Amino acid sequence: MKRVRPLDQQGFTIPELLVALGMVLGLCVGAYYVLRPQSFDPQTRDAQRMVGASQLMVGLEKYYADNGHLPTSITSKKKVVGSDKDSANLCTDLVPKYMKDLPLDPTWGVEIENGGCSAKNQQYIASYLVSATASGGHTILYVAAPMAEGSSIHLQRTL
Repeated sequence: MKRVRPLDQQGFTIPELLVALGMVLGLCVGAYYVLRPQSFDPQTRDAQRMVGASQLMVGLEKYYADNGHLPTSITSKKKVVGSDKDSANLCTDLVPKYMKDLPLDPTWGVEIENGGCSAKNQQYIASYLVSATASGGHTILYVAAPMAEGSSIHLQRTL
């Protein structure tokens, strides 16, 4: 004998609720993979670090081509690009003539004020390393992104 629901009893059955919950859950999972922010992807951040290191290298090459030497804050000791006392403060040397602004690491780069490294009283840490050594009458320039999440990112050019 078939059970008939009384007319005054309203609602959904357990199987109907489970099917609806499964559909909503499927849509949420699909939306996550389609719409997730790319900035959370380590490969994307490492690609941004590679671009930043390349931009810094190109800016320093242009500076060297114009002046015949690198900025004085770049030494044989690896230094973080930033405005701290022991950092390589490249902003005044490179911005705006050779670069629009210094690149910042997507995770660890910090600016205290908005407006780039050249903003008044700006303190910044780009979180890139720079150094240079002399070898056989040439200068070897080294730029690295030490905070890379995948394989290490370092560039080296002979000037």
